Amino acid sequence: MNLQLETIERICYTSPDKTRLGLTDCDVILCNIDLDNSLVAILRDAFTTKVYTNGKSVKKMKFHSSLAPFKVGIAFRDNVIINEALMDLTNHLIQSLRLFDIPVLPFTPNKLVSIEQ
Repeated sequence: MNLQLETIERICYTSPDKTRLGLTDCDVILCNIDLDNSLVAILRDAFTTKVYTNGKSVKKMKFHSSLAPFKVGIAFRDNVIINEALMDLTNHLIQSLRLFDIPVLPFTPNKLVSIEQ
């Protein structure tokens, strides 16, 4: 998504005595909204700092629930016995969540999902 302004306004202003704040001779103001800038804004807003009574501060990243609606992820390992148990648990959770109309990411047991895809 790339939104552009319909017009770009050229603003020229210089205070004769240089005492007033203003733009330099010719500055162009351009607003560009794209996916990269949106992601940076979301990440910046997600950081919160909690200050405890002892003076220690901790920074945490908290996303709004509409940005991160899925709360659970199940990672499979190379162990066949554990994978069978995890597959049973995964199928049970998917059926239970769908029963209550809770959205579930698509899941195919034999298809590996990776970041590269």
